Amino acid sequence: VRGRDEQRLSIGVEDGLGRVLIDPTRPEFSPNRALTGWGLVMAQLPTASTALPLAPPYKLRVRRHGDLPLETLTLRIWTKHPVVAGSVPSAQELLVQVVNAGGIVEASQLARALERARQIWRQAGVELTEDVRTALDSHVQPEVAHVVIDPARGSDSSSLKALLQLSSLALGEGLPLFLVEDITLAGSSGAQGQLWAISGGVPVPPVEATARSGLALSTALLKQDPHYAGQIIAHEIGHALGLFHSTEATLLPASASAPATAIHDGFADTPACPAQADADGDKTLSASECGEFDANNLMFWGTPRGSISISPAQADVARRSMLTR
Repeated sequence: VRGRDEQRLSIGVEDGLGRVLIDPTRPEFSPNRALTGWGLVMAQLPTASTALPLAPPYKLRVRRHGDLPLETLTLRIWTKHPVVAGSVPSAQELLVQVVNAGGIVEASQLARALERARQIWRQAGVELTEDVRTALDSHVQPEVAHVVIDPARGSDSSSLKALLQLSSLALGEGLPLFLVEDITLAGSSGAQGQLWAISGGVPVPPVEATARSGLALSTALLKQDPHYAGQIIAHEIGHALGLFHSTEATLLPASASAPATAIHDGFADTPACPAQADADGDKTLSASECGEFDANNLMFWGTPRGSISISPAQADVARRSMLTR
């Protein structure tokens, strides 16, 4: 759903059985999770096994947050029909196109990273295939090579949006992977650190030129450790295909009626790291604290080195993505 850039939107979905799959007032805490968005919001069914079996027809609601004047919203819907009803083929292809957006890296380092990402996703029945590589014009690269992410906006940060909208300039097809010089976290209090990579959203749309069309990867990591960079690419591809973190980092605070709780992905076969695992009491679930639960999963929030497992349910959702074929 598209609207004004300054308008925050959320999507709600009810299925033919009367189940509320996405609550537009609390989309991130719904049985089928979805994110809100500024000017552009997307949702995917399913992103969790709790949304299965899919039961059309669907009732769709769009919620506008705030008091801005009414506007005309544009809605686009894609559907993917499996060969066998209720299932998806056990093997799917994901076409990826590399776009040089000012990140300088040796071809051998990039090849190692892409091969590692390919190995990781092959275990889930998704074969990564690379299409034509593209380089943005030399006068454009300096404008987008340094991506700045506002922690409060995440993938809605203006710097990332400006980069991903350039996907229309790519010569190939498939999921755009933009190579940039660096990705910096910087909020109102100043610089707060760096990111290795970021997805345009959960999920990424199957079209070019939107503010969510692709992934950004810092070549700083590619130069340091191509093998680990491949794991990071695989993690961000998971987000593009509709997968959320198996466990989110920050606990929801306790209230008068409920203790602190952890946010999970809704898959029965990814072990849920409980809030009680927060041994140091910092309200954040670390990889060491979740070691006996889901820290070895590819989609654990911290992407610990060597954590590459993908559950059957996660693989099923990824193969249902509109990006795979």
